[in-house]
Amino acid sequence: MPAGQIRSCSTRRVVCLLAAITLLTGCSGNNPTGDSSAPSTHAPYSGSISDGAVTVSTGTGPLGTYLVDGHGQTLYMFDDDTAKGSSACDGECAAAWPPLTTTQAPTAGENAAGVKLSTMTRADGSKQVLCGANPLYHSVMDTAAGQTNGQASAGKWWVLGMDCEPIREFTSSADSTG
Repeated sequence: MPAGQIRSCSTRRVVCLLAAITLLTGCSGNNPTGDSSAPSTHAPYSGSISDGAVTVSTGTGPLGTYLVDGHGQTLYMFDDDTAKGSSACDGECAAAWPPLTTTQAPTAGENAAGVKLSTMTRADGSKQVLCGANPLYHSVMDTAAGQTNGQASAGKWWVLGMDCEPIREFTSSADSTG
């Protein structure tokens, strides 16, 4: 087997293993790991949660065109946010999936014109940015701009398209590395 094909197979195995671990330890309720005593194996979130103005733009990759914050960090929605316009992710869940918050009205960047942005008040009093009725989150699994490593995590976390709807594909930036 050629070296490139071996590396590709190895990468797929790692991605499949990580996906299986994610599904087994998924974010049930407000606990993203399933075991509150388990140490986190994720790198710290490399972006920042805004205390000021927030701009939502777009990025492109294996998933097509999707929403990112002003730093290029991918934005996600959570299927458990069933009461649209409210968040079911707080505590440990919000530590793994930091909400995109702001103190001002969010704006759509030039390449995201027409995206319907607003805010809602979280239980802690902060203002979380919404795309349509979907609260927006970052993923601690994304350690660089444009990564989509949180895609399909636990079968509940999805990158958002420009229509504020989830992109329900099982491809992440991890699938395209190596």
